[in-house]
Amino acid sequence: MNAKARQFIKHIVYAAGANLSRIATTFVLTLLLPRLMSEDGYSYWQLYVFYCSYLGYLSLGLSEGTMLKYGGEQYRDLDRREMSAQFWSLALYETLFMAAVLLLGGKLTSDPQKRAALWLAVAFMWVNILKYHLQMVLQSTHRIPEYARSYAGERLLYFVLVLLCLALGRRDFQYVAGMEILSVAAVLLYAAWLCREVTFVRPLPPRQALPLMGELIRSGLKLTLATAAGQLIVGIVRFAIEQHWGVSTFGQISLSLSMANMLITCISAVGIVLYPRLRRAGRETLSALYLPARTCLSAVMYGLLAFYVPGKLLLELWLPKYGEGLRYLAILFPLCIYETRTSVLAWTYLKTLRRERDIMGANVCVVLVSLAVTFLTVHVLGSLDMAVLSIIVLYAVKAILTETLLARQMPLPIGRDHLLEGAMTAAFILCNWLLRPLPAIGVYGAAYLLYLAAKRKGLLASVRELRALMTEKEAEA
Repeated sequence: MNAKARQFIKHIVYAAGANLSRIATTFVLTLLLPRLMSEDGYSYWQLYVFYCSYLGYLSLGLSEGTMLKYGGEQYRDLDRREMSAQFWSLALYETLFMAAVLLLGGKLTSDPQKRAALWLAVAFMWVNILKYHLQMVLQSTHRIPEYARSYAGERLLYFVLVLLCLALGRRDFQYVAGMEILSVAAVLLYAAWLCREVTFVRPLPPRQALPLMGELIRSGLKLTLATAAGQLIVGIVRFAIEQHWGVSTFGQISLSLSMANMLITCISAVGIVLYPRLRRAGRETLSALYLPARTCLSAVMYGLLAFYVPGKLLLELWLPKYGEGLRYLAILFPLCIYETRTSVLAWTYLKTLRRERDIMGANVCVVLVSLAVTFLTVHVLGSLDMAVLSIIVLYAVKAILTETLLARQMPLPIGRDHLLEGAMTAAFILCNWLLRPLPAIGVYGAAYLLYLAAKRKGLLASVRELRALMTEKEAEA
C-alpha cells in the first residue's frame, strides 16, 4: 500500500474514532435521558435539539464557503489575516442575531418551556457555529488529527458533565442543555488555540475583507440552503407530528430517529476525510472510485440491518414506556442507508465538482414533495403510521434524485441497483412490521443472502478495484 493510501486510512481511523466516541456517548445518553427524565421533560429536550438543528444554518454559509474554497489546501499556506476577518465577522453577526432572538423570543411562544428551549438553542448556536467554523478550517486543510480531537473532546466532556448533572439529581432538560453549551464553549476555546495563527492575529480591514466574505457566502449559502432543505425534508413531518399529536408523540418518534441517526454519524467519518482528498484528485480517479465505494458501502449497511431485532428487543426492555415510539424503528432504521450514501458519497462528489446548485435543487424538490405528502398523511388521512412511513420514502427519493444529478457529471449505471435496494428496504420494513422477531430475522436474512448473490460479481470487482486504487503508486485517494 502506498504512503498516500496509508495516510488516508490513518485519517479515516482518526475521524472514525472521533465519530465512534460521539456515537458511544450519544448512545448512552439516548438510553439514559428518556429513562431518567420525565416523558414531558424528554420531549422538551427533543424540541430543544430540533431548534438547534435549524438555528445552526443561520451562519449564511460562511463556514461552508470556507470549506469549499480552501478544501485541499495546506494550513501553512492560508492568508492568516483574511481568515481572521472571516472568524471575527462571523462572531459579530452571531452576537447581533442572538440579541435579537432573546429580545423577541418571549413573543414567539407563550409556553415557558418552549421559550426556554428556544433561548437555550440560541445560546448553543452562538458557540457551536464559531466552533464549527474553526473545525471546518482544520478539516479543509487536512488537519484531521486535530479536528478529531476537538470533535471527540466535545462529546466526551458533555458526557461527563451530563452524568454529573444526573447524579446530582438535576434532570430537567434545561440543565442537560446547559451542560452541552458549556462543553461546546470549552471546545471552541480549544479550537481557537489550535487555529491561533488565524484567531489571534489582526484581521483585514472591512474594506478588504467584505468582498471576499461576499464570495464565500455566495458559494457557501447554496450548500447551507441545501443542507437546511435536507433537514426540512424530515423536519416538516416532525413539526406536523408535534402540532397534530402533541409533544409527547413527537418525543417518541424523535427517539427512533435518534437511534437511526447514530449509525449515520459513525459512517460519515469517511466523508470528512474524503472531501479534501477528492479536491486534489483528477476526474479519472473520481469516476473510478465512486461505484466500487458505493457497492461496498451498500452491502455493509444492509448487513448491519440484521442486528435490528436484538437491538430493538434490548431497547424495549430498557425503555418500556417508549414501546410505541420504538415500534417505528422498523420503518425508520433503513433511512441510515440512504442518508449515509447521500452524505458520504453523492454530496461529497458534488461538492468536489462544485455542483452545490445540484445539491440545493434536489433537496428543494424533495422539500416540496414533503409538504404535499405531510399534508396528505397528517391533515387529510390523520395517520401517524403513514406520516412516519413517508419519512423513509422521502429519504429514498432524495438519494435517488441526488445520484441522478451526479450521473450527469460521470457515468453511473445504477438504475438496477436502485430497484434492488428498494426491494431490500421494503423487505426489511415488512418483515419487522408484520412478523414476530425470529421469523423476521429468518426472512430478512434470506433476502440479504439473495441480495449478496445478485451483487456477487459486482462486490468482488469493487473490492479488487478499491484495493488497486490504494496500492497504485500514484493514487490520489
